[in-house]
Amino acid sequence: MKNDYFDIFVCLSHLCDTNGQLSSDYRKRLQKISTLINNSNNYKIILTGGVIVNSSNNALCDLAYTHLNKSLNIEKEKVILEKNSLDTVGEAVFTSLICNTLKYKNISIVTSDWHMKRAKFIFKTIFNKKFNINFHTINGSKLLWEKESKNNSLNKFKKWSNACIDKSPINIKKILEINHPLYKFNVSS
Repeated sequence: MKNDYFDIFVCLSHLCDTNGQLSSDYRKRLQKISTLINNSNNYKIILTGGVIVNSSNNALCDLAYTHLNKSLNIEKEKVILEKNSLDTVGEAVFTSLICNTLKYKNISIVTSDWHMKRAKFIFKTIFNKKFNINFHTINGSKLLWEKESKNNSLNKFKKWSNACIDKSPINIKKILEINHPLYKFNVSS
C-alpha cells in the first residue's frame, strides 16, 4: 500500500537583491532544507515569500525554487510555492492553511538563528499545538542580530493575537488582514 503521508519542510524567506540574488542567509536556509530532505523518503517543501523582487515579477519563493532546482535538482512536484506571505506572521498563517490540507508526519521549519525566537513564537501561536513542529536554524549574518534586537513586530503580533479568541487559521488570517499593515489592503470579503 502506498504511503500518502509525508514530511513537510518549510523554508522561511529572506532578502534578495534587485538582480534576484538570494541573500547568504536565504541560500544557507535552502541548503539546510536539502540536508534535511536527505533523511526523508516522502516529502514536500514549502517555500514562502510573496514579495515581488524584480521587474520580471518573481516572488521570493520563485527565486528560491530556481535556486533549489539549479543546485539540487528538486522536482517541481515536491515544492509548494506560498506566494501570499509578506513577512514572518504571514508565512505562519499561510503555511498553516496549506498544512491543514495535507497529510504529513512532521513539519520542519528552517530559519536563521537571529530570527528563531520570533519565528518560533509566531508559528507556535498560529499553529496552536495542532501540528508537530521541529525548528532548525542556520548560522545567520551577525549584522542581522542587531537589526532583529530592534524589531518590535513580535510585540505587535502578541498584542493582536492575544485578543484573538478563535485561533483557527481562517480566523487568524482575518485578524491579520485587519491588524497588520502589510495585509490591510487584502481584506477578505
